[in-house]
Amino acid sequence: MGLEMATTLRKVTKADRGLLHSWRNQDHVRFNMYTSHKITQDEHHSWFDAVMIDESKKFWIIQSDGEDIGMVNLYDIDFDRSECCWAFYIGRTDMTGKGIGSAVETRILNIVFGELKLSKLKCEVLAFNEGVIYLHKKFGFKQTGILKARVERDGEPVDSICLEMTAEAWGKSSLAA
Repeated sequence: MGLEMATTLRKVTKADRGLLHSWRNQDHVRFNMYTSHKITQDEHHSWFDAVMIDESKKFWIIQSDGEDIGMVNLYDIDFDRSECCWAFYIGRTDMTGKGIGSAVETRILNIVFGELKLSKLKCEVLAFNEGVIYLHKKFGFKQTGILKARVERDGEPVDSICLEMTAEAWGKSSLAA
């Protein structure tokens, strides 16, 4: 069985609060997020409680062979504008680089354009995260801009690359399921 078949998504539940907190505080996850500080338990609980009731957001746990390995989310879901944004991370370092990102990307594109019937999916990726930028472009995302000095890492400004995919482009893609 290939990774795409073994990779599934399940909705985040209240029982995932601690797991997400531990993943969000891992160095490799924090480094690629806009907020890179260690997240306190109180800060995490406030964030978690807010996202669980926010209808403009959807969160899933990424599973591989039934094991929880990461998180993917849609945010800024706007049915009037027919668009949303997304982000994901693999929380388990032993599961990175195994093609799981491609499986997650396929699933999210099908959710956004197939199930939710939105017209556009957008994301931002820190400029140094070339692997994820490449992944998105491989799927047909187009770069739409650069946010200069979006964050700071090690005292240096880091740009963010803006990317987007349309339902029309995904429908024409050979990668569409």
